[in-house]
Amino acid sequence: MIPVNSERATELTVTEPVTLFSRGSIVYYGPLPTVSASAKTGSLADGESVVLTRDTWVRSAGSSLVELQALDNEAGGDWEDGDLVSAQAALNVAGYRADVRAGTTAVPLTVVAPILHVSRKEKITRTSIQAITGSLTSDAAAGLAAIHGSSAGMAGTEAQAVGVFGGATNESNVETENSEPDAAGVYGLGRITAGTSSHASCYGGVFYGRRDVTTAIGNGVEIGVQNYTATPEEYKVAGTTPGGKCRGIWMTPSGESDSSVGLVIDNPFGLQFDVGIAAGASVGGGKTGAIKSAFIRDDSKGKRSILIKGEHEEGALVVAKGSGAILLGTETVSSFVSSSGTLLDVVSEAASTGIAVRNTGASNTAVQVSNSVGDIRLATAGGAGAFWTGSAEGDSGLIVNASKTIHIGRSGGVRAPLRVSNNVGIGASADSFGGGVGVVFLANATTAPSTNPTAGGVLYCEAGKLMYRGSSGTVKELATA
Repeated sequence: MIPVNSERATELTVTEPVTLFSRGSIVYYGPLPTVSASAKTGSLADGESVVLTRDTWVRSAGSSLVELQALDNEAGGDWEDGDLVSAQAALNVAGYRADVRAGTTAVPLTVVAPILHVSRKEKITRTSIQAITGSLTSDAAAGLAAIHGSSAGMAGTEAQAVGVFGGATNESNVETENSEPDAAGVYGLGRITAGTSSHASCYGGVFYGRRDVTTAIGNGVEIGVQNYTATPEEYKVAGTTPGGKCRGIWMTPSGESDSSVGLVIDNPFGLQFDVGIAAGASVGGGKTGAIKSAFIRDDSKGKRSILIKGEHEEGALVVAKGSGAILLGTETVSSFVSSSGTLLDVVSEAASTGIAVRNTGASNTAVQVSNSVGDIRLATAGGAGAFWTGSAEGDSGLIVNASKTIHIGRSGGVRAPLRVSNNVGIGASADSFGGGVGVVFLANATTAPSTNPTAGGVLYCEAGKLMYRGSSGTVKELATA
């Protein structure tokens, strides 16, 4: 029902049967089921009502005009004319001070027009805002609104205070080409139509959650999706509903040109978030957190999936201990990875390179590995999908342990060759190649062998002489200094 202040000029055009009644000094009108009643002239007593038929005019002093229009907030079902309906059936109550209803299941509205249209044309200066708010920088949101909804909870209130609630339901089964039987509880559109100001921004909605006490939880906006069907939804790559049919947030660029970015976290007020995007680990319903398969998934064909360009003091990409392995080239954790505690698992196909390291700096280290306990192994295994053991045929690589071993395996009974494109220096902190290229420098032995080797011999230098000691104990000088 809409209150009509009798002290202001008002004229009502009645397009549906309504009841007109008074409460104190305010006259109200609203939809009424079709009934028979006598017309009433003159003033109304407090609580008295009168039925007005279609095309009847009710006039008061002045010339402003209010036209009664229809309201379609049907929630479906067999509603009787005049019944209240809402998107929240549990709170299906009449308005406390005003109530407008129009349209029924039997006689739904067919006109494209809002029930209540409130508009304002403004030209506001910063001086006028400062006069009210005391600040030149305030956005004076409530004072610039066409409609202001406000609710204040008092001490002792056990429920949330809601300034504005928007609810919409739809039970259409139309499948025509251009049909869009959606249900939007709130639809907002911010539009800049003209002007050259670089300070102008358009917003479909602006939401702030303000916390004035430390015991409160501040949320700028709460967004949730409710699936009250018996079918759980999983992520879908493409189709008519990419992502699936239950999406918490769906962002799309539209218009006539591409847009710049889908989500921006910025600092216009000199303050920061501790974490930009986070997935919590709350436990409920036997489940930890709200993420089942992947926190972030990229099925696009953008040039880059993740591009990190800022300066990050403690690491551009950090994976904490216990978070699991990083997988490259596979989506499945192998039994070896899970049992060995491997942090990086690279799976490459026959025609691809597993890891490529390129050093473009003149004095930078391409790969540097440090370990306090255990071995560092850069090796290849002889068998497909196997790991280096050091005993299988075909095993070869660089094994850094206490003995600093280079292991060159065998293939087909033949030991793999070791090729060095330049010089080789053995046993010296400073090599001396004598200007040669493709030569081997053997430094004087720090300690000459004193016992016999087994199944082989020892080649070494002593005072510049090339020496050899065999397994039988024979020591022979092969070349003089």
